[in-house]
Amino acid sequence: VHQKVTACCRLDRRGRKLSDHTIGGDRESLEKFLREVVGRRQPHFALEACGGFEWVYDLLVERFGEERVHLAQPRRIQMIANSSDKNDANDAFWLAYLTSEGRLPEAHLPGRVYRELRIACRERIHAVQARSDVIRRLRSHLRQLGERMPTRVFDTEPGRAFVEEVAARNPGSR
Repeated sequence: VHQKVTACCRLDRRGRKLSDHTIGGDRESLEKFLREVVGRRQPHFALEACGGFEWVYDLLVERFGEERVHLAQPRRIQMIANSSDKNDANDAFWLAYLTSEGRLPEAHLPGRVYRELRIACRERIHAVQARSDVIRRLRSHLRQLGERMPTRVFDTEPGRAFVEEVAARNPGSR
């Protein structure tokens, strides 16, 4: 699964390759593939846990059930990780083949609610770090101008007034 394309490999029940497909990396292309190629069959799906796979995983689980969608741990698949002939078609084949044999090393994906909570926590951490970086840089610029904050925090009335006063006294500076 990539942003622009997704490589697929279909195997029969004995593990023999039936066909290779390359479909667009958007929802519409995937739904068309499921409608026209998969149809009413109830196959197993395997995808690597990488990049933007979550929406594909969610769509497949919604349509076919969690027991038919397998999420591979890419680093634990030696045929893919150590391959000298690495390309999407080969990766798709090995995912399909290992799934058909029941030997696919699977990754755990928490439920949607927990994924959303993780994303929210991660975004909050990044926002706090970005705010801290801005404050550190502002303090550094003030030190370079020979100024020192009269308060500990910037987001108070006296802190904002001080910064505005320094900016007015030093036109054209940072």
